[in-house]
Amino acid sequence: MQEEIIYAEPFYRKKFIRFLLLFTVIGVVVIAYLIPLARQYLMQQPDGVYINVLKYITMGIFTIPLLFSLFIIKYALVCMKQKRFPPSGAKVLRDTRVLYDESARKRSVILLFIAMLLIATSIVGISYVLILFRMLS
Repeated sequence: MQEEIIYAEPFYRKKFIRFLLLFTVIGVVVIAYLIPLARQYLMQQPDGVYINVLKYITMGIFTIPLLFSLFIIKYALVCMKQKRFPPSGAKVLRDTRVLYDESARKRSVILLFIAMLLIATSIVGISYVLILFRMLS
């Protein structure tokens, strides 16, 4: 049996690289310009405002991996249901050999494990933030 390969689409790869560059530029702008301005403004506010804003921003940062893990779980469950990795209709960034049956199930279990680690890390991070800021206030 000849192995099936999903070939990468150049348009999809370019689109992914554009989004990656866009988010990198946005991150640099936020770090270089907006954070110092926001810090200067918040330092002029009463103490409680600065701490609360910092708490919610930090909790928001820990929420991002939590949301990403939901996408990973959905993807892994689709792979398990189809007994195929990557699932049919999936777009890939590089040429990818399709795995079936047991190999696909193993890959899906690995993805589920990674998603569970991300969820656990996010929950621990949010808990530490809440504990730390409770101690500060």
